[in-house]
Amino acid sequence: MKKEIAIQILSTFIAMLFCYAMVSKIADYRENLSEMRNQVFPIAVADILTWFIPLVELGIVCCLIYKPFRHMGLWLSFGLLSLFSIYILLGVNEMFNRVPCNCAGILWKNSTYWDQFWFNMVFMALAVIALWFHHATDRGAGSALPHQPVRKEDSVKLA
Repeated sequence: MKKEIAIQILSTFIAMLFCYAMVSKIADYRENLSEMRNQVFPIAVADILTWFIPLVELGIVCCLIYKPFRHMGLWLSFGLLSLFSIYILLGVNEMFNRVPCNCAGILWKNSTYWDQFWFNMVFMALAVIALWFHHATDRGAGSALPHQPVRKEDSVKLA
């Protein structure tokens, strides 16, 4: 029971992060579009991502708050944060011909790539902890384990 509460609390924190990120992108659409168009990918891609990323974030929030999809939401949030973190590392290591904007709207105004990277790492760690608790809860609830023998009454008799 305590693990389920921990999963819910961690999922709520992650959902709040994505909810804030989504709302801030939609609320200041022009600024978000301008920042996206300043990234290293083509403008057509930026125009699509300006709407696609908030929709993905909304989907993640919905998964995290709706218990049957929480496990998937945790994996999706970990995946999206990983992608953002890889993009940040590419920028920090000057893999692009120019440094795109920081676009760290959830942090303070003059935050750096490294600030955003470590912020993402914290939330990725929260997702990993919640996934670990989720796995431990599933095992403790009597889920079938690979080493458990199949009972005769559970088997299906074929003609």
